[in-house]
Amino acid sequence: MKSMLIAALAVALLTGSVCAWGVAYVDEATDELSDMALQLMHHAESEEYERAQDTVTAMANLWARRRPILEMLTDHDDLHSVTEHIVEGRIHLKYRHANDFYQSMALLDESLRHIRDSESFSLANLL
Repeated sequence: MKSMLIAALAVALLTGSVCAWGVAYVDEATDELSDMALQLMHHAESEEYERAQDTVTAMANLWARRRPILEMLTDHDDLHSVTEHIVEGRIHLKYRHANDFYQSMALLDESLRHIRDSESFSLANLL
């Protein structure tokens, strides 16, 4: 009985640790991309288009590196939405379509916020 209790406690502790790591990973990935999007918008507003292009490329690379693990932690459609907004932003930036670019960045921010909220540690997500 004692060994069974220890094993159950170990499994519960391991499961909790994996869940906490997953939440931290999602938060870190979305926060980092959100910070880069703010930096990107600053470059675009300042008409530093070359730096803006470099930033959007770095965002796409970061997201591509993070995506395989995020695929295990969150909804595929949400991840696809983020990728789509990054690509749209890159295209609108390239052709200097300011309104469409800012709309893509706003939608990117909303998609990142949705991922954060849907994967956060909360009672609503546990139930």
